[in-house]
Amino acid sequence: MDDTDKEARRRARQGPKRRRPPLACTVCYRRKLKCGRELPACSRCVKSGQADACTYRNTQVPLQPGVVKSAEQLRHREAGTHSGPLRALEQTRAQRPTATRGEMTHFKGADTLTKFYGFSYHLNFYQQAWSPWMTKFPELRPFIVQVKDKNPAINRLRDEIYSRANRRDYSPSLTRDGQELETLRQLLPPRGVADLLVQNYIDRFEVTHRVIHIPTFLAEYNQLWDPQWIESSAFLVQLILVLAAAASLRSEPFVDGPESEPLHDLTMRWVGAAETWLSFSPSRVPDSLPAMTIHTLLLIAKRANDIQESESWIWSGALIRRAMAAGYHRELSLTARISPFHREMRRRLWTTILELDLQIAVERGMPPTVRSGDFNIDPTWHIDDEEIQESMTETPPVKALSAFSSTTFQSILSRSLNTRLQICAFVNGSQENEDHDSVLQLNQKLHEALREIPTWDSITATAKEYQAMVYVRNMLGLCLQQYILLLHIPFSVQRPPTVKSEMSKKARVYAAMAIIDHYCQIVDDNILPEWACRNGLVLAALNICHEIYISSNSSDRSGTLFAIPGVAEPFMSLVERTLKMLEQRVVIKMKDLNEYYTLAMVIGLVKSKIWPQNSSAWSKEAADRIINVSCLLQSSRAMLRIGEIRGQSTGEPLNAFELGGIQDFLVPDGFFSTMAPEGLNFLDSDIGLGLFEP
Repeated sequence: MDDTDKEARRRARQGPKRRRPPLACTVCYRRKLKCGRELPACSRCVKSGQADACTYRNTQVPLQPGVVKSAEQLRHREAGTHSGPLRALEQTRAQRPTATRGEMTHFKGADTLTKFYGFSYHLNFYQQAWSPWMTKFPELRPFIVQVKDKNPAINRLRDEIYSRANRRDYSPSLTRDGQELETLRQLLPPRGVADLLVQNYIDRFEVTHRVIHIPTFLAEYNQLWDPQWIESSAFLVQLILVLAAAASLRSEPFVDGPESEPLHDLTMRWVGAAETWLSFSPSRVPDSLPAMTIHTLLLIAKRANDIQESESWIWSGALIRRAMAAGYHRELSLTARISPFHREMRRRLWTTILELDLQIAVERGMPPTVRSGDFNIDPTWHIDDEEIQESMTETPPVKALSAFSSTTFQSILSRSLNTRLQICAFVNGSQENEDHDSVLQLNQKLHEALREIPTWDSITATAKEYQAMVYVRNMLGLCLQQYILLLHIPFSVQRPPTVKSEMSKKARVYAAMAIIDHYCQIVDDNILPEWACRNGLVLAALNICHEIYISSNSSDRSGTLFAIPGVAEPFMSLVERTLKMLEQRVVIKMKDLNEYYTLAMVIGLVKSKIWPQNSSAWSKEAADRIINVSCLLQSSRAMLRIGEIRGQSTGEPLNAFELGGIQDFLVPDGFFSTMAPEGLNFLDSDIGLGLFEP
């Protein structure tokens, strides 16, 4: 091509220069400010209260998962001056119900560091209050700002709690010099303490998570204290993880012994030693049944003590794959060289791992790692542990579900496993399938599972057996109700309301109420301490608050659940009880301060809507609660430090274990016994806004 042709082409391309489209939102561009370009509204607009006006001119802004529809609505709203078919399309879209599952997610971070929390994540209701697209609690942000402005102590306490000096890092610890048996032995508490913790674990954890064969475990445990015992590092690791899980049920800050070590510190050492053993011990046999048992116990112990909670979903998925690689997900042929006893232990362990992964996926808002077609294992035997042993050669007769056994919880809950897997995949999946008929079918299956929970004969039962029956029945109920709640949230939050959404509203309120009621029963019967109540609790309370809130804002309240004055009081009393349970978790275990803060603020807002004549009192109540709990947290930490110094100087514990079983979990007034903080993970912005917002 000659120079003449090049010049002609250059002139042909010339024309009026196009201006580079602005990258900032319209508000930041007009004010000549740097824009973060977040979706659905930039952080600058959110902080300045102009989130509704935050729009983008160009269409090349990278869309974050779950907000594509919201961004489309933004662009169409900005182009409101257009006429013709586009305006008609906008009107059609405006008539569609909003608040889809994709919008009920939380995506945070930017560029190379991001986090995602899916639909079933319990604080998404709160997070969406800060989004211009959601109408969960649109008045919550102004309410929080008002409360903080009137009570600057909230931010001051936040800064003190956030101080790096108050944080402790978690790190595994176990010597790798070949003296692991001696090191593991040194980690054991006095036998009286160990006896109590082992019994606590069997009564509360092993009932719902079948991992060990209880007679075999107890036989080896009793031999452990015999000087002639042939030591096994694998059993010692299992034991310290059992102790670590059970320690989460105790309020005593110190272990009675020569050195009076803080129970929290000892728990962290137990978990760290187990992790190190799994990674470096030369005596371990990877993927063996003992190793798989230890991996499962490690996950249970970490969950019980809220250790590295943000990584739980990753660990549970890895554990699922480890079990599948060892064939635990497949029912073995009769020719396989595995005894009936070990076949059953593999089934129990696989079912426990699957249930753990499913529950963790729900808590993080993620789909389950496996679906129902990925495994074909037979149901576990409904039988007591004493009726099976390693030497057995034939399958023993199993019990009917109407009879109570040590495997009752797992046997009954596993019958609804496929339904719950479908629900988790449905609510946390990326497909916007709004098939209400499917929801009703899944709802019916869950209610059938609830009706099939037996009423066991408690007349001839001992006190301990009766308590186990009450515990299992309530745990089954609250687990199934948790999935009913998740199933109906997508339709109950739709706008404008429809016949389907009204049905789901009632279903979600009744499910939320049932969850809290189940927890109240097991707490009032001294079966579980308040600080051990967790799964689905905050989500249930927030859903009740949300239904009361939208009912109070409705122009036509005739069709709402709370149309009659005074109906809201018993529901609010359940929510207040939930707040009390969260307070115990903050004071005793130094956990869930964000959850407490969120629920306290939401309760204050809802009360101000129900009883507006006392709105200032409700604002003050919310502030006082947060300040009080924050002060209790600091007092507990200071008391623990004093106890550590006293223990080091005198060897006397502040509060030794009372070796009489689980009796009273309530903390006496004025006594703030607690564990040391485990790094205060809640400060690391798992919740991007709220108490720790500057």
